[in-house]
Amino acid sequence: IAETGKKILSFIETEKESEIEADMQVLINIINQYKNNWDNEHFVASNHQIVIDIKRTARKHMNSYLKKVTADLEKKEYLIPKSKVVGTLANFQKKFQYYRLSLYIFSMASFVEIMLSGNFKEKFIEESISEIEKLSLEYRSVFGECSHYLEKIASCTLEGNVLKGIGH
Repeated sequence: IAETGKKILSFIETEKESEIEADMQVLINIINQYKNNWDNEHFVASNHQIVIDIKRTARKHMNSYLKKVTADLEKKEYLIPKSKVVGTLANFQKKFQYYRLSLYIFSMASFVEIMLSGNFKEKFIEESISEIEKLSLEYRSVFGECSHYLEKIASCTLEGNVLKGIGH
């Protein structure tokens, strides 16, 4: 049962990662096609809705990865084997890879949304920039917290504490 549960969770995570990668590819395709279709109302309208959906999904993914990383940071562990530190690092790297990609997709979708909507009002653009900057700061803050967490648990490894004890 445990093995089946792991397979299901792995499948779900792979699906989520594939969705993030596909959203990126769709945005790139829309941008590439825009130069030849900027005056086609149907193209602009249908792709505008797709971009809004991608932006919403990217935000959902960012929130999901933020919650997962935050939950990992709240774990209280005192004696940790070195292999667990390495595993935690790999776990954080994978989560941040897709968190960062989701943030990039959100930012790119915000730009494409401005382009497709034709709303070039300064206030609208400034609001988009402000939102992206806020999300970027949040990402950097959590990334910094994870770096400190990794340093902390690395200094508390079981192997390191045994060697310290032998040295005294």
